Amino acid sequence: GDAVEENKAAIFAISMFFGDIRLERFIGKVRDGEFITGPGKISNVLLQDRHDWVQHFTLSAGLTLAGGRGIADFIGEAKEVDDATNKASGFSFTDLAADRAGVRFAEIATGSADGARRIQDFLARPISEQQFLPEIRDLPEGLTAAQFEAQYGERDSEKYLRMVAEIDRRIDTIPMYR
Repeated sequence: GDAVEENKAAIFAISMFFGDIRLERFIGKVRDGEFITGPGKISNVLLQDRHDWVQHFTLSAGLTLAGGRGIADFIGEAKEVDDATNKASGFSFTDLAADRAGVRFAEIATGSADGARRIQDFLARPISEQQFLPEIRDLPEGLTAAQFEAQYGERDSEKYLRMVAEIDRRIDTIPMYR
């Protein structure tokens, strides 16, 4: 079949299964039958020992298909700003890195027939998580709004943009995304 369309379908499915079934708000209702309420227990699925990074990666991949990189990046950053302001988890560059890796995955997997087939070839072999998510456990996380502002200022500051560039550099080292 059409590798791009196959990958789109697979990404939307994993985005709703592991990421968030609210993705249907963008693409329309697709859950039916036994899956109407969403998946059962999936918290044992981890990336670098964290389930939330599975959610960030897969949801961002789905959002990329539904609205493009700009929308997916905006939603990822907005969530982290909200976490810094309203939640104990704080702003997390690790979460942002998982988001950006999911965006890159979706772009390569659906951007062209060659890219789509290349992703399928990668995923048809035994792989490890390092083949689609770079090491990110050393990035800053848990920053309150005050800590974020003291260390990075605004999200358009040079220091913040350097951190995002470092995340993108790490993602660029993964052969599947080249």
